[in-house]
Amino acid sequence: VKRVEVICRPFATTPEQRSQLLPNGILYIRFTEFAPNTARWLEAQLAANRQAKGIIFDLRDNGGGLLNILSDCLQ
Repeated sequence: VKRVEVICRPFATTPEQRSQLLPNGILYIRFTEFAPNTARWLEAQLAANRQAKGIIFDLRDNGGGLLNILSDCLQ
């Protein structure tokens, strides 16, 4: 098991999602629901953080949302 440390820094945020590039180069992305702008927002975050070594998708306490938006995110 690898040790994971989380350091709080300012987030790029909307009410439904937020992201943060952690000091170890991992991009942390949290979704609290899948809203109409989620796929576009995710695409922008990935483009802005191409240097990330990996990605954590945090779906804890995600209440769901629009299924077609989730499908768009996975593509």
